[in-house]
Amino acid sequence: MSSGSSSRVGGSGDVALMCVLGAVLAVGALAWLWGGVAGLVFGAGWPRVSGGQVLGVLVRLPGSLAHPALAWPAAVRSRLPGPVGFYAALALVFAACGGLFLAAARVWRPLPAASSARWARGRELAVLRGRRRAHGANVVLKRAFFGRLRTTFGTGPAACRLGGPGAAAAGAASSAACRLALGRHGRRLLRAEDRHALVAFGPPQSGKSAGLAVPALLEWEGPAVASSIKTDLLAGTVARR
Repeated sequence: MSSGSSSRVGGSGDVALMCVLGAVLAVGALAWLWGGVAGLVFGAGWPRVSGGQVLGVLVRLPGSLAHPALAWPAAVRSRLPGPVGFYAALALVFAACGGLFLAAARVWRPLPAASSARWARGRELAVLRGRRRAHGANVVLKRAFFGRLRTTFGTGPAACRLGGPGAAAAGAASSAACRLALGRHGRRLLRAEDRHALVAFGPPQSGKSAGLAVPALLEWEGPAVASSIKTDLLAGTVARR
């Protein structure tokens, strides 16, 4: 056997040994915590045991599942509850560990690789959530699907007109309605940020014009300049414009 093969075998053996030791330590820590919570909550206090005694608990526990306290050293058994208290403590330990895991998962989210693509999360879409359309908006004219966003559009309020009447009174609601509508995420309407450019990438027939450009032209009541190599924008908006 070559030296390279020997080093690979030795490395694999070291990894396996570390995994076994880690598993033993984890199970031992769980057993120590289980007995401690059982004694603290349902017994006479936290039992004091050493690391070697915890290993003995692990050896005796499979044969003492009907009465887990018997797996613990005789000196601390008087501080431990019966089977009901022990298994109630086990449920508390699992619930606490599960809660900590879920909390950690919500707080710690690794950043995606620079080359990967993913759908935006809810908190990342917060800045795009538009308010409800102001009074006077017409009914839905058409629905299209673009990716995961359901695009719903209609004619916008008169306050959206550039310098039009009612713009000052409409306030924040009209400013939200005048932003470019992107579609819906669930029940929430998404709009582009105020005075921000929008670039849409997609293959032909993926809904870029029908889902974004046409709705924007239909909602905007002021002057607009639209350029397209096809007649789809004109055909979809000429009657309204």
